[in-house]
Amino acid sequence: MENSPYQHTPDMSPSDLLNQFIGAFAVRGWLDQQVRVSYRDARYRLFCDREEFSAYRVNDNCGLPPGVPGWPVCMVSRDHILDDSAISAPFPSGEPGVHDWLQNVANNNLELI
Repeated sequence: MENSPYQHTPDMSPSDLLNQFIGAFAVRGWLDQQVRVSYRDARYRLFCDREEFSAYRVNDNCGLPPGVPGWPVCMVSRDHILDDSAISAPFPSGEPGVHDWLQNVANNNLELI
């Protein structure tokens, strides 16, 4: 993993973590914009503003009806951190966690699509 000024520690408050996402998105010019990315052969929509970061998995199955385009896998607000490991419990999650998202945005390890 590359060195980054953005770090996530278990004792970090949701607000502090959101501020790191805001900084990483601002550096990329992505703040207040929806960004479509590819990561680990999956497609995601990322969004971050001054109130929330969210990662939304895009469903690759084109045969699904409208309204079933995907699902949220990570959300960070000033008060809460929720990622797929908590959403899919007790089953192991194959989705990146909040730390992964922060590092990948900060280190530009995502492919824009």
